[in-house]
Amino acid sequence: MVRVEHLPSSTLVTSSTTSSVPLSDATSTNTPDWACIRLKESNDNYRASGDEPDGGAYQASETAWLSMGFSGVPNEAPPAVQNAFALKLYAWALKYEGNGFAPWQTAPLCGL
Repeated sequence: MVRVEHLPSSTLVTSSTTSSVPLSDATSTNTPDWACIRLKESNDNYRASGDEPDGGAYQASETAWLSMGFSGVPNEAPPAVQNAFALKLYAWALKYEGNGFAPWQTAPLCGL
């Protein structure tokens, strides 16, 4: 489950360019790493509910979802929007935590 309690708007990241991280993880959710995250978080179900108001394929918390500039609730957003959220949160976490997959508690189960 994604847990980010507060992301100040001044720290939002819209893109990432880091050579030490595989670019596929930062630019596309169509990779084995992201497939594993989706599988562990929601059984790869974009409509999945979680511990409300968390939800969607990446089990995004409402706080993280809204802090990244998205509206509504994650599990009601189309897959492309949920994927965009995941990549944006990944870029933020990479910049501020040093590990793009840090927000997902299931990442270690995927070897991340």
